[in-house]
Amino acid sequence: MSTRKFRAGGPAHAGARRDRLAQPAPRRYDAGRMDETATARVTGVAQLFDLHALKAFAPDKRVRKMLFKTDQLWSEIACHEPGQSTVMHQHPKEGEAIFVLEGTAHMSIDGQEVVVEGGAARWVTSSVATRPCRSTK
Repeated sequence: MSTRKFRAGGPAHAGARRDRLAQPAPRRYDAGRMDETATARVTGVAQLFDLHALKAFAPDKRVRKMLFKTDQLWSEIACHEPGQSTVMHQHPKEGEAIFVLEGTAHMSIDGQEVVVEGGAARWVTSSVATRPCRSTK
């Protein structure tokens, strides 16, 4: 699998860069405190997570559970009620894979509104400002 580095300010991104400058600067993503650490079922060398069993929602804030964390990769499940969102942020050194388990996520990715339906995934390269949130089905 190859990765592509994002470089703002080049000819292909000049218009998007101007749009971003008019918006508040995104914060660097801070994983912060998780609501809990998920338990996986281990089969041989693999860990299996039942995401439907792990989902949990709260009316006042998103619910986050750490799935795993290594030196090279980490993953969490973040559950949003309709109208809840994550602050605009970016990951300067790593990309972000967003999998929408159910419902519809309306995201702001590099200043563009993107809709991702349940059952789909979206890859965002490093240093791109994102703000995912969950809406109604």
